[in-house]
Amino acid sequence: MTILIGMEIVQVQGILPNGVPSGGLFGATTQQIANLSINASEATLLPNWRTALTSAQTGMSDAKILIVGDSTSAGLGSSGYPTQPNIGSWPSLLAARLNKIVNCYESYTGSSGIGTDTQIAFSGPSSGFGGSLGFANIFMQGGSTANNTITYTPAGGNNYDTFDVYYENNGASFTVTATGGSPVTVNTNSTKTIGKQTVSAGSLATNNSCVITVVSGGVTRITGFEPRNSTQVSVRIWNAGVSGAAAASISPASVKSWASGITGSEGIGADSIACIKAYAPHLTIIMLGINDAIVATPPNSFTSVKTALQSLITAGKVSGDAIIMSFYPSQASTVPQYPTEVSYQSMFGQLANANNIPILDIWGRFNGTWYSPMSFNNVHPNSLGYQDFANFIYPILIE
Repeated sequence: MTILIGMEIVQVQGILPNGVPSGGLFGATTQQIANLSINASEATLLPNWRTALTSAQTGMSDAKILIVGDSTSAGLGSSGYPTQPNIGSWPSLLAARLNKIVNCYESYTGSSGIGTDTQIAFSGPSSGFGGSLGFANIFMQGGSTANNTITYTPAGGNNYDTFDVYYENNGASFTVTATGGSPVTVNTNSTKTIGKQTVSAGSLATNNSCVITVVSGGVTRITGFEPRNSTQVSVRIWNAGVSGAAAASISPASVKSWASGITGSEGIGADSIACIKAYAPHLTIIMLGINDAIVATPPNSFTSVKTALQSLITAGKVSGDAIIMSFYPSQASTVPQYPTEVSYQSMFGQLANANNIPILDIWGRFNGTWYSPMSFNNVHPNSLGYQDFANFIYPILIE
């Protein structure tokens, strides 16, 4: 069958009223449809994800979804913004829908880059968010001063008793401690690879924290936290959305530098590929491009953005499947770079076709038109918009 993810599924799952925005519910041109369609039988779509979902539903093993995106994935403008932005993000709302058929929850790396996020706290000199490492473009830096700390306390009311901590191997030493648990010392090597340390809390609780304490050596760099409930099999949706992330920052030139090691100066997102491979998701959903169009000066080229997105798709398919998403349209009358946004749209369908993966066409869903009732500002959706995104994405995951 011909899958038109952005043109078909929303007919039954979206929440936009008929005729909104102008041009109808979809309003795509014939050329857009040609660019966005992929020909495949439904049985061939997302086979790794479907196997993982079945395993989670039958209580065999967890299924992992990784969201690689920008502030629209991080939840800027959501009901939880500004202090807990991911709580009202579309990945969180998607988790709530999936939770009706299988245990499911949303967590996030901690590196949203939104400074008002109260789930992350830093103490000590030179600690805070840093650029050039991480799943999208930001990591958490503990600095190199002994006893500096990074504290992650996930919100949302879910019970957790386990934390997976992802970090850069760069010669630093630090301890990892979950509430009520014993500290674990991590002595990183100098291989410039991504490592992982798992720690346990004293008990299952909704308010457990994970604390990184610097010991010595190089700069402690944490690329993400993932809280888990070890007592149940679940679908875990890890929201790695980062405010300001741009696809072309994850360019092949930057990725190549990973082979010889990250120095912190190669550019934003230099080890995103390695982070994805270290996490090994069953499904990677990629939603990037808006910052390439409206933040980069000059806007990043079509070729550089497409090449970077292909790199992410390839990384996601190492351990599972991938989905590409187009982005939410900006307000054309107030965003001068809107024509660049328009010029990017064909790349998403081209990538879907080239990789035989689904495309979730948010741009087509809104007919390339910013829609005030679902917008927080001239770029970001609001809570209603994020709920629509979740409703839009849900069916392809469960069919």
